[in-house]
Amino acid sequence: MHTRFNPLTQERGAVALATMGILLSIVSLSLWVVSQRLTNELQMVRRGLAYNQAYAQLHARHASVAMQLRTADFNTLQSLESEQLDIAYQTFINSNNTRSVLFTVTLSLVSPSLHIKQDFFRFSSLFWFPLQAVTSDQSNLTQKLFNRDFEPLSASHFQHILEAQKLGSQEASNRQAMSKESVIWVEGNWELPDDTQLGSLDAPVLVIVKNGNIALGNRASFYGLLVQLDAESNRRNATLEHGAKLFGALVTNGQLTLNNYGNIMYEKNVLSALQQRAELQNIYPVPHSWNDFD
Repeated sequence: MHTRFNPLTQERGAVALATMGILLSIVSLSLWVVSQRLTNELQMVRRGLAYNQAYAQLHARHASVAMQLRTADFNTLQSLESEQLDIAYQTFINSNNTRSVLFTVTLSLVSPSLHIKQDFFRFSSLFWFPLQAVTSDQSNLTQKLFNRDFEPLSASHFQHILEAQKLGSQEASNRQAMSKESVIWVEGNWELPDDTQLGSLDAPVLVIVKNGNIALGNRASFYGLLVQLDAESNRRNATLEHGAKLFGALVTNGQLTLNNYGNIMYEKNVLSALQQRAELQNIYPVPHSWNDFD
């Protein structure tokens, strides 16, 4: 008995196999396309994450550099620079003879390619200082000195400051604390103890006494600016005991009773040095100067 093959059946089988092959090819191609899209999207997400991380790192580094520039000496700027960091600056002498600096800070990355540039302006918290040893100025003194009205002015205006109720005690810890500070803010009376030196020719101090009297003890020495502020412009006392010396100036916004058994010597160089002390410098970003590019 012989089996007979139907040509039509063979043709239908071949068509079915060909159709299955085409469908499998289409499915494989679709899977490949989807896989490629997923791969590309994943790479884009990874690149985006890497870019965002790099951007955040540069932004944080930018803020850190700005804080270093607040107190940096010009001779140390080169040590801050690197392949990723470039610092350019311009110096300005203001009408009040203070020095301000405009910094342009650029941070760069190679991979991912990213550059961030911003300007920062540095200036002294002490805008002005008196031109004689003892001055009583009731015409908004704080605006002249610190570019702040009396009421909003507080210790927080200064970025490096020692706050204390009474720093004039004989405790060694207070003397040690005072010797390290550039700005001292006192609420109430303040006394510099006998035989104590506060400040120096190279490192003068700004002492602000609010609503209190001032006293320099026997043979005490002070270098810098003493500012006596009173909310009601009341009459306050400033006393220099025997042998006490004040190098710099004393200024008040009210009426002053000066009991001077020592010596007050106006020293412009001391006040200029105080004005330029690193701890008294402020630094702020220049509005609209931010620029980031690939």
